[in-house]
Amino acid sequence: SIRDSACPENIVEGGARKYLTKEWMNSLRVSFSWKRGVHLRTVGAVRDKTLSVERVKPPVVVGVPEQPERFVWTYSSIVETRGVPLTDHLVIVLRTPEGKVVARVAARM
Repeated sequence: SIRDSACPENIVEGGARKYLTKEWMNSLRVSFSWKRGVHLRTVGAVRDKTLSVERVKPPVVVGVPEQPERFVWTYSSIVETRGVPLTDHLVIVLRTPEGKVVARVAARM
């Protein structure tokens, strides 16, 4: 699941606050890789199973103008695991159309 939330205040901002609008989320590209040590290899087969988008009411903050709509995106995919050792990690990367990494997560099987 992907949620829209502000970064902690102690992180240096890299520009204006971006909200996860439908248009921006639709522009992102996802890639799946298997990681063993420091080596990455592309996942053989990935099938999308489900996608749901749920509207979330943003918190009311005094003195802050109305915020754009906020959502939670929940994706479910089937990843081919045949021949993949249990010690490998699944790495999922989201990139902008320009190739900038906006999210990276690794999960153990």
